[in-house]
Amino acid sequence: RSHLITASDKAGNLTSVMIAVGPIEIAPVADQPYTGAEIRPELTVTCCGNTLQADEDYEVTAYVNNIQLSTELEKAGVTIALKGNYIGKDETAEFCIVPKEISVTPAAMEKAYGEEDPEFTYTVDGLAAGEELTGKLIRDEGENVGTYEYHLGTLANPNYVLTLANPEQNRFTIRKGEQAAPELTAVPESIYGKADGQIDGLSSRAEYRRILTVSGSDAAAPAAFEPVTDPDMQFAHG
Repeated sequence: RSHLITASDKAGNLTSVMIAVGPIEIAPVADQPYTGAEIRPELTVTCCGNTLQADEDYEVTAYVNNIQLSTELEKAGVTIALKGNYIGKDETAEFCIVPKEISVTPAAMEKAYGEEDPEFTYTVDGLAAGEELTGKLIRDEGENVGTYEYHLGTLANPNYVLTLANPEQNRFTIRKGEQAAPELTAVPESIYGKADGQIDGLSSRAEYRRILTVSGSDAAAPAAFEPVTDPDMQFAHG
């Protein structure tokens, strides 16, 4: 309700002021994403059917719990008091601070087939100053050559809701490994032939073949043969 109040000064000059007296209504405040700092949302305040102007018709006198995430038992709050042409008791409104949604972008990494996975790295935007994520990214299982999608794994921070950015573009790749040419080592004492000295494969030019084996190989079969001349014809023909 509005009331016209008339007053006079010492000189007898009359001044009339319309004073509104009635309940204050603060419109519900939308959930506010966490920022790591004080949150002071904009308010819509009405009284007697009029929308009030901040600092002219009312002022904020207090905030509570307006930094940390809200819980069922502890929510953020704001208290206002009327001023100017409005008279009424102070009012308080509650609002919730909820986890902020942020994106994690994994690096497009790779390894050669047979190698161990590197530590997966990523970038993230939107963290409050001094805050970080805990845990690690993971990828699809498998060790064959190909590409694998990343997953959030154990990455977490209670103040944030994480989503993976561009999961179809930023993937982990297993490429073919580089195979070095086998190293051949001559083994002169290993004669490809019979134990009694008769040499299989002896040519009319008095040559026998010496086994060349792959270094580090336990294979019984020779990897290659190297002709060796027998000028004195000391070996019997097989």
